[in-house]
Amino acid sequence: MPFKKKFTTSALLTCSSILLTFSGLSTAEPQITSIKNNDSLTSQVIKGKGFTEKENPAPLFIWFADEGKSPSKLGRKKLWDGVFYGEESKDIVRVGSEKSMRWDHGSSEKNALSTINFTSDTLYIYRNIYEAFNVTDSYAIRTRATNITGQLKEGDVVTGKLSGATGTITKLPTNLKLNSSSYEGIYYSPEPETGSINDSSPIDFIYGEEMVTNGGVSFINSEGSNTYPTGTYRTFNYKSLRMWHKEGGNNSYPVAQGSIGLKYNINHENSDSTLENKDMNNPVFQIPDQWQTQELQYKTSSIDVSDGRFDFIINGIVSSENTFISRTSVRPNMYNILYQSQVSNGAQPNSYAYYDSLYVDDTWHRIILCDGAKWITCNNREIQIPTSWSNDEITIEMRLGSLKGNQYVYLYVIDADGKPNSEGYKYCPRCIVATPLEVK
Repeated sequence: MPFKKKFTTSALLTCSSILLTFSGLSTAEPQITSIKNNDSLTSQVIKGKGFTEKENPAPLFIWFADEGKSPSKLGRKKLWDGVFYGEESKDIVRVGSEKSMRWDHGSSEKNALSTINFTSDTLYIYRNIYEAFNVTDSYAIRTRATNITGQLKEGDVVTGKLSGATGTITKLPTNLKLNSSSYEGIYYSPEPETGSINDSSPIDFIYGEEMVTNGGVSFINSEGSNTYPTGTYRTFNYKSLRMWHKEGGNNSYPVAQGSIGLKYNINHENSDSTLENKDMNNPVFQIPDQWQTQELQYKTSSIDVSDGRFDFIINGIVSSENTFISRTSVRPNMYNILYQSQVSNGAQPNSYAYYDSLYVDDTWHRIILCDGAKWITCNNREIQIPTSWSNDEITIEMRLGSLKGNQYVYLYVIDADGKPNSEGYKYCPRCIVATPLEVK
């Protein structure tokens, strides 16, 4: 059956027009004409045109939980660039996989998994993650303590002498300093029966008041300041992923904060305050208790020019299509460190993030399999691993993942500019010969 090329105008306008405007390059999209087995059941050769050249065929970095903590040998980086935080789990596993790696954001403010260093001005990130928490429910409740007179313990009931508010301690910092003026964070249970701070009409601790425990220990509540006397602080400051330059101090991340709901915002600290804590275009939300595919298309900005890109994508929905400033004349360095999810200021215990896979590349080139016949319906996505790449031929190691049970899947090649073929190439994984999609 011959392959007939056709552009889907609405799909191009919806998904690609901003990328095309940004790049200023041709509006032609990649075309796939065939796919066939190479020298094994998993190695496949994709032929067509308009794929654009890719200097390094293999991705910068790739990792699968099924293969343990070490990165896949199919990526160019063979090691993580920091300490690995996470433990193997079979409690929650993605379809098509055998295990996951989990990290409890309620146990530490450290980032999940590990860091990845990079030197490029462009980055593409793909990952499958399960967030076993709701940022509006699992938020941390905190006061800060100064002038502590004795040994605080988890389980102590704290009463504010001025407010009359009560709460039960669930987490304490290590090495508490008695009679110190330093601010020590103390966290409380969110359960309704554990204190007035959890009542339907809560009675909260007051900034500056003396606090006493049922064990006779006292301290001063220093949560806040004279200007902003918070008293009782509630937060789940969930940085879904984070890009950073350690020496330069530039910092960007999608963030969902339970105190203001599930909606993600983009925060570009120190470089572009115009997007800080503002709603993104085409908003996306934190998705509790289900596997999801998250992607990010990033490109650095020119110095002091709003021409950078930071497109956050959840299950095929693209958000944050604004351009932004990632570098300034004061902070001119490009980002060079990638972190996975991290929570500042604490969360409730057992706020687990489960990771199935992570793919990072220093271009926007990529190959996606999904169950959607058009790119605009391509939501359940599986990243493929290229081993060779030219403008008209790509070899991949095919991974069906969650699509393993599908009779047909659809193949998409995304070029250097982030443009996909708008019509999927229909492929039968169980068949000897792929079946092209005829567009009428």
